[in-house]
Amino acid sequence: MQEETHHTSFSSSYLPTKPMQTPMYALRGTLRVFVLTCLLVGFFIPKSTAQQQELTGPAVYSFTLIDARTDEPIRGFDPIPDNAVINLNQLPLYMNIRVNTLGDVGSVKFDFINRDRYHVENLAPFSLFGDVNGDFNDGRLREGTHTVTATPYPKNKARGEAGISSSITFDVVREGESLVVTSLVLVDADTNEDILVLEDRTRLDLADLPENLNVRAEVAGPSNSLAWSLTPKRKRHQEYTHIENVLPYALFGDTEGEYHNGTIGVGEYRITALAFRQQHAKGTKGIPYSVRFNVTDSREEDNRSNLFRQDEAPSYTQQQDEQQGNEQPTEVSLHTAYPNPFNPTTTIRYSLTESTYTRLVVYDLLGRQVDTLVDGIQNAGSHQVLFEASHLPSGTYLYRLTTPGNSLVRQFTLSK
Repeated sequence: MQEETHHTSFSSSYLPTKPMQTPMYALRGTLRVFVLTCLLVGFFIPKSTAQQQELTGPAVYSFTLIDARTDEPIRGFDPIPDNAVINLNQLPLYMNIRVNTLGDVGSVKFDFINRDRYHVENLAPFSLFGDVNGDFNDGRLREGTHTVTATPYPKNKARGEAGISSSITFDVVREGESLVVTSLVLVDADTNEDILVLEDRTRLDLADLPENLNVRAEVAGPSNSLAWSLTPKRKRHQEYTHIENVLPYALFGDTEGEYHNGTIGVGEYRITALAFRQQHAKGTKGIPYSVRFNVTDSREEDNRSNLFRQDEAPSYTQQQDEQQGNEQPTEVSLHTAYPNPFNPTTTIRYSLTESTYTRLVVYDLLGRQVDTLVDGIQNAGSHQVLFEASHLPSGTYLYRLTTPGNSLVRQFTLSK
């Protein structure tokens, strides 16, 4: 039986005419697909190849904010996000910025736009304010908007063909009331008198110190307790922790300002003080303060383990004599002011490796400029400047030495 065939016709105005699938038409369609595929492949492959070529040369890909006292990255800023907000009232007092690089990098040139200065680092880690084998120098970031550009080079002293640079822009603010430990003071526990301010890498010899010692923390802002930790470098020594709920905040405790005696062995240590809004180390915590110091005893007696001491190092007098000698300094350096604490004058010493433009400026802890001691060309060698502070209130101040390739900061205390 023959099948019925139903035909339905449509007007050409409603249905487009479909061309016949001839061999030539099919070939043209295949060619179109091939050309489109080549275009897509040609778009992606060169980009991938270019990226691979970029990674084989020196490149900077991110920045990290460093706590210059602990040499550790600061949480939340590793890496620093672009357009980040850095609140000085919530971060350590001393910071640095390290770049993270790829490829064979011999040096990195930093351009700090808002400072109108540059700095070249020739050894990793490469940092904005410099470092000594990973011991990061102290740096201060002023309030405002800053841009840092880092350019890598295959050779030292920014020589060779520049690699792939990177820039970061961030805002520095000071919001909310500050709660920060500003300094640590070594105290004679017998007389309750201050001996000196402990700075990072302080070297102390028991032979030159009183028999009984303690350490006091100076705090800015409303605090009701402070947590101490004394961490030895050698694992066989135990970490010491202590919480003080009443002023003065002393490492080994006190009774209404009568300092107790503490015990510590010979070696290298890190001491950290962290203030809190509430008692018993609770509530909002402030900005921690940490310093490293060495303890030795130049005497032959080894049974005086309850005193601070330092590793073998020249005394201050020996260092001073060496600085005044005829030897050319091998690096730019800023020395501890003496005396410290002082009233009302102290001497600041620094060394330069070459004749260069130099600025030596004193700031308060809010970053405000207090006095300019040096501003001009200085010859290579050792220098000293007398700072007179009778017009200033008691407190802790910072002094910064700046040259075209260096920025060094230290602190001292005016005690009237």
